This record gives sequence, C-alpha cells and structure tokens, in this order.
Amino acid sequence: MSVRLEWQRKTPSSMEVWDVKNKAERAANFHRNTMESFVHLMAAAGFRTPDECQPKHIHRRVSMLDTMTYEELYPSVKTGAFLGVEMKQ
Repeated sequence: MSVRLEWQRKTPSSMEVWDVKNKAERAANFHRNTMESFVHLMAAAGFRTPDECQPKHIHRRVSMLDTMTYEELYPSVKTGAFLGVEMKQ
C-alpha cells in the first residue's frame, strides 16, 4: 500500500484536502483572515496605512538575547545604485 493511501486510511478527514472546491474556499478564508489580522496589527502599531511600515519598524530575533531591525539586517539600497547613477527622488 502506498504511503498516501495508508495516510488517507488512517485519517478519513484527509479526503477533504483533495476536494478542490473546498480547498479554494479554505484558501480564500485563510487569505481573508490573514489580511484582517495584518490590518489589526498595523492599527495596533499606530500605522494608518501599510506604506508607513518601514524595515526599521520590524525586528527579528537573531539570538536568544538580541534582535535587529530589518533595516540593520538588509540595508536599503538607493534608487539607481545598481546602475551606478543617482536618481532624483
């Protein structure tokens, strides 16, 4: 017996994974809930729009005791820097 069939036999509810219509609905629900949570998180942080959130506002744990901002981990690159020209902003 294949591993997949053995797994399905042990978990009858696993058949819903293969139901495309159901999966599309679950994916849409997941996306909607994720976006709603993102909006709540941004509002709790005091941002009025997602554009206000910058890499300097997001921290990542780099060790048990230390965190760094995404700006520190991945410094911003000025527009045109890879082309060797300065772009007016």
